Amino acid sequence: MASGVQVHDFNPGIAPNGLFWTVMIPDGGVQVNFGAGRASMNVTDLGPEQGLMDYITLPNGLIGQTGGGFSIPPVPASVSFAMQWSGVTSRLDDVVNTTDRFTGNYVLTTATMQWSASTAEGFTFTSDNNPTSSLYALLGHEQNGVFFGA
Repeated sequence: MASGVQVHDFNPGIAPNGLFWTVMIPDGGVQVNFGAGRASMNVTDLGPEQGLMDYITLPNGLIGQTGGGFSIPPVPASVSFAMQWSGVTSRLDDVVNTTDRFTGNYVLTTATMQWSASTAEGFTFTSDNNPTSSLYALLGHEQNGVFFGA
């Protein structure tokens, strides 16, 4: 953002158990071929029914949702996105980090993304139809936390 002022913060909120910014993706929304270093994630019309709102700014969303009250009322919103990972550049196999308690195998790739958003107040945004590729993306199989070493 050229102005440095955030004007939209789309997220599905914080669940009562503390899990935040997480929703269930419909069956078939994610496809992975880890060996080939390819994956896709496609979501259409994720909206208020799944808790998605535009909280305007990150602090407004975090403080408001954790009991501090909203400085700006959130607005119902909807987003759609399509992400594609492909093009293996390297692999990291059998990574083990006992300090941070994770182990995994990873494939370095590139990724593209297209997305759109709209709010109940009439704001709309659609990314370029010809997405550019990232310089770096990562796919991985990982065990961490209570699953570390399982």
